[in-house]
Amino acid sequence: MPATAVYDLQSPEEPRLSGISLRLITLLMDLPLFRIYFSQRLVRDNGIEKHRQDSDVMKYPLVLHPCEHQSAKMSRAYEHDADHEEMSIANGEKQARHVAPPGKDLDGAIKIVSSVKVSSVKTGFQFWSVFDFHHAYEENSTTPIQVTERIIRFLKDSQAQPEPMNIMASFDETTMLKLAAESAARWENGQARGVLDGVPVAVKDDIDVEGYLTNVGTTYMSSEKSPSTNATAVSRLLAQGVIIIGKTNMVEYGLGINGNNPHTGTPRNPYSTHCYTGGSSSGSAAAVASGLCPIALGTDAGGSIRIPAGWCGLIGLKPTFGRIPTDGYFELSKTTVHAGVLASNVMDTAVSYFAMAGASPDDALSIGQPRDVLYQSLSSEEAPLEGLKIGIFDSWFRHASSEVVALCESFLTTLLSSSGATKVDITIPNLDSARIANMVHIITEAHHTNGKLIRKHWKESAPHVKIAMFGGKYLTVEDYMRANRVRGRLMNHLADVFQEVDVVMTPCSAIAAPNIPDDAVNGPELDVTMMYTAQRFVTCWNVSGHPAITIPVAYTTTGLPVSIQLIAKHWEEGTLLKIAKAVESLVERQKPKVWYNIIGE
Repeated sequence: MPATAVYDLQSPEEPRLSGISLRLITLLMDLPLFRIYFSQRLVRDNGIEKHRQDSDVMKYPLVLHPCEHQSAKMSRAYEHDADHEEMSIANGEKQARHVAPPGKDLDGAIKIVSSVKVSSVKTGFQFWSVFDFHHAYEENSTTPIQVTERIIRFLKDSQAQPEPMNIMASFDETTMLKLAAESAARWENGQARGVLDGVPVAVKDDIDVEGYLTNVGTTYMSSEKSPSTNATAVSRLLAQGVIIIGKTNMVEYGLGINGNNPHTGTPRNPYSTHCYTGGSSSGSAAAVASGLCPIALGTDAGGSIRIPAGWCGLIGLKPTFGRIPTDGYFELSKTTVHAGVLASNVMDTAVSYFAMAGASPDDALSIGQPRDVLYQSLSSEEAPLEGLKIGIFDSWFRHASSEVVALCESFLTTLLSSSGATKVDITIPNLDSARIANMVHIITEAHHTNGKLIRKHWKESAPHVKIAMFGGKYLTVEDYMRANRVRGRLMNHLADVFQEVDVVMTPCSAIAAPNIPDDAVNGPELDVTMMYTAQRFVTCWNVSGHPAITIPVAYTTTGLPVSIQLIAKHWEEGTLLKIAKAVESLVERQKPKVWYNIIGE
């Protein structure tokens, strides 16, 4: 890695568009003269010309997905792995073709994780955790049915407010109460499946859940395809007895970072209902932050788990590419989308990650992953931060709002002075090319997979989706293949970085949650400048596939959360979670302004 690498990440500036002006742009795109002008503007302003002129990248290999080089060499060992047989879960049922989390069977791994202290948080507000539900059910101070009835009441209440929270795309009371009754019966009969039995979990509306429509933030997707089975990740959670409380709102097609959705309603941030949650896993973040559930599933192609987790004061985990299978997930961008989780604390993140992680024969990109030592990491008594080398690229770290920089630097100082960890100065070259490559991958793959469908439903599609699809028409095969070489170059540089450090640290987002403009409360908005600013620290890790986690570490003067991001080597989620657990113990959490007490009133 060049020792003199220059920080080059750009922040493209474009006028904010909303309402009539935004709709007018999408109408003009169909006119020949404007089409030529607009296509040239998209190429120039979004860095495509720079991408096409990057001659250095041609000496690097094509890497078609982030863990291609690792999966190939591991696949032969996988074929003969005994863990790929059918395995028993806690209640004795069989879960066909379910692969155990690396190194332990699923039930055993969760028992080890659940034996660790309930929470590392020492002060401040504490969200209800998975373990709080477990203990409440053990003591019979409440039941899964009572919890579910409260959730249903609170969901209705949240929509009846003058400023509706718009958390859920859909929820079905009958289905929720059925799962709750089954869980309650298991608890009553002494047959609870483990720590997750009876725990409410929300699912983003681009993930299939049997009995629910998958609309991906649109008004029409379910008319094209209605899921008849669960995504593997959902099946694994249901096997542990969770209660799915419904499908959460999201940005249409996942093509946006603020959370705006003019069709289904824009979710509001529980820390300030006048602010965005972040997206595209917007409803999932609002569901957890408001207390409706301790865990929600999300997807992340360019920060869509980490940014809403950061803006809503939650833990957001984007595991290594392929670690959690994505069969049953909507195909937006096959090589950048990571399945992950938003949770109220690190231990809940670990438990839910453990329940979902592991290869699946139904997702080829999940096959070939190595074994993990998460359960060993979290149950270890050794000081997790002693001797830890934290990589900081100073120019990048400080490319954020003055308040975000001050709060993150203050936390870093506290961490270093109290832990035995050390800061290591690093550089990461060509970050701007990684930003552009992420955009090229997402738009090209989304256009290839969904372009015809969106054109069929053109009038029903949101303006930002139309603009993205318009851009996809003008990206070439050469642009896409060059983006794969950018991935190869980035991964080459990062391999050098991770020889020097254990983790890399950045702010999660360059800004705290922005206000929802009045004209965007019920209408569309496209703010490219804000999007790139929010995504500044996250997109390169979608290109490279490294695991990343966000943890809230401070709050602004107006009470909005500010989070840091930690990134580790491929497959080292255990390392990330162990460090995050220690980081969490240094943070005094604050209570959201909108929070529902679903365990007891």
